[in-house]
Amino acid sequence: MKNKFKLLILLALPSLASCGGFSLDYIVEGNKYNSPVFTENYYEHWDNELKNAQEVASIDVTDKKITSFADVGIIDQNILLKTDYTLRDYSSEYNLMRSDQSFYYGVQSKLFDGEAYCDGYYQKHRVQTNQNGFSVRFSKESDELTYFAMQFKATTNNQLKYYLPSDDEYDVRNDHALFHNSVIELTIGLYTKNESEIENHSFKSEITFDNNHTNDGSYYVFYAFDLKEYELSRLVGVSVTFDIISDELVDYNKTKGVDIDYALFVYEIFLPYTYWH
Repeated sequence: MKNKFKLLILLALPSLASCGGFSLDYIVEGNKYNSPVFTENYYEHWDNELKNAQEVASIDVTDKKITSFADVGIIDQNILLKTDYTLRDYSSEYNLMRSDQSFYYGVQSKLFDGEAYCDGYYQKHRVQTNQNGFSVRFSKESDELTYFAMQFKATTNNQLKYYLPSDDEYDVRNDHALFHNSVIELTIGLYTKNESEIENHSFKSEITFDNNHTNDGSYYVFYAFDLKEYELSRLVGVSVTFDIISDELVDYNKTKGVDIDYALFVYEIFLPYTYWH
């Protein structure tokens, strides 16, 4: 009877994990990373072997990236041929859960399930990170990488009743009108295995959020860059970190002695056309 029960659990895991991190209800204890308290949701896990990896390259991809899914054909000729392709189509076809079952489990499964928007599930669809960032260690290795893509947005923990500059005056704006500009330097670490050592290839880019509204779902960024020219293979991990260059809401509140938390909500990471072994 016990063996039969274990078999049923194993058979259920793919369906549990297939939509929006529902596997988290089974794998993650309680409401971890799903708290109404903003600062309790930061995922800051770092695998030691990735944290200590030797950085062999720091690559500026500012001139090579795309930040809109509408331009995905620039680096993906197959999608360029499908003029009516949407991000939801793309997520369904190229999410990493579909490529290998090793991506089904744990907190990180939220990054690989093909759910690139909140759709009412909030923390069950995303990983929230601060400037400490996080890493993901894969249980398998890749073949040659084609390109990297990520869907995310920026937010702060308090949008209400704060002042923002307008025509050299300071106006109180309500929550529905609270737009502000924000600029970060985003660093994606791709970790490859070279014989017995792990090497870190850091891809850096400046990301601008024009008129960012932290409560509005339309301010997602689809961020991608071509990897073919770097001839990387044996990928064993990825990390996401960032530095705030400027943010009108954060900067202004600092002048008033108010600290507010700034986070990235990472919804999905893609490594299309990549095979795992």
